[in-house]
Amino acid sequence: MVPAELAGEAVTIGDEETLIVDGAGHEENIEVPCSSSGPGKRSSRQKAIELEILRTLRQFKQDEERRFQILYKMLKENIEEKRSLNYAFRQYLSTITNPNKKRKADSDPS
Repeated sequence: MVPAELAGEAVTIGDEETLIVDGAGHEENIEVPCSSSGPGKRSSRQKAIELEILRTLRQFKQDEERRFQILYKMLKENIEEKRSLNYAFRQYLSTITNPNKKRKADSDPS
């Protein structure tokens, strides 16, 4: 298990360099191995590009989560407003269908 504060960073564990991918919302971080020796050796520029891609993807995910939260809040408010309008409309219909029944606001205590 890798500490969360290392997310998005390249660390060396033994002879193996590892990119730590942020596991926001998850209990585990995902480790992507990248060999630091041999024919598959990556340049520091390539590593920097990969890190920037990971940061961009993380930012995109956070932006999408914010958009979802905003849309969810708007939908919830819309549902509450429709319920309120539905209640008001039912009250109005009951006064039309039962004209002899007075509403509390219409009744005069005197």
